[in-house]
Amino acid sequence: MKRQFRLLLTMAVLLIMISGYACAQGEKALIIKNKVNLRDAPSIKGKIQCHVYKGIMLEVIGREKDWIKVKNFQGESAYVNASLVKVLKPSPIPSHLFKDNSDYSPYGDIRDDRYCCGNLTIYVKGNYIIFSTMWMRYDYDSKCDRILPAEYNDIIAVKSGGQVIFKYLLGYTETSFNAYEWDPATVSARELLKNGDICPIGKDEWQSIKEDDVVFYNEEMKVMCIGGVAYSMDKPTM
Repeated sequence: MKRQFRLLLTMAVLLIMISGYACAQGEKALIIKNKVNLRDAPSIKGKIQCHVYKGIMLEVIGREKDWIKVKNFQGESAYVNASLVKVLKPSPIPSHLFKDNSDYSPYGDIRDDRYCCGNLTIYVKGNYIIFSTMWMRYDYDSKCDRILPAEYNDIIAVKSGGQVIFKYLLGYTETSFNAYEWDPATVSARELLKNGDICPIGKDEWQSIKEDDVVFYNEEMKVMCIGGVAYSMDKPTM
């Protein structure tokens, strides 16, 4: 009996120790400083993998003392000092954010010597939501300073059970299809897939968004994450 009690006590202590390094499901790290180093080890002596900029959001996969373990844009494990990020938990997305043809700005100042600014435009098509992101750049180094996988993204998501789930990308085929004038009541998503007007997400390794990823929103900071970038959702831009 005493042996069983000691075994249970040991297991409980181990679980408590492990939980100290665990992270809540769906957490993201919001970069709050410019040109932050991602390292391959939880130490300032760790090798620098790449730089990320204020407003970038990365998936949190763990914690080690003063370091947050994240996934970089190549899907590799990396570490960032906890003082350089704000760890956010997902919140339900308020329905009022989905106003047709509304524009939002990136969180913070992501401008630097390589990148200019960007914006997010939301289009509402029945149960579908189109997130259109556009960026302008002077230079692009996919190995060292990767921020987004493309110059622009047009992503179609669907509302389901209180969540908004990424599903398709616009296909950009040589057709007359205009996603911003699309009426799902007359042309189904299945028809668009068949015609090549849209395509499933996640077919290319470089895409930071995968099919069935849930759109991340945090009510405390009022930010939404699209393609690894945080957008301020407190008020639309005009």
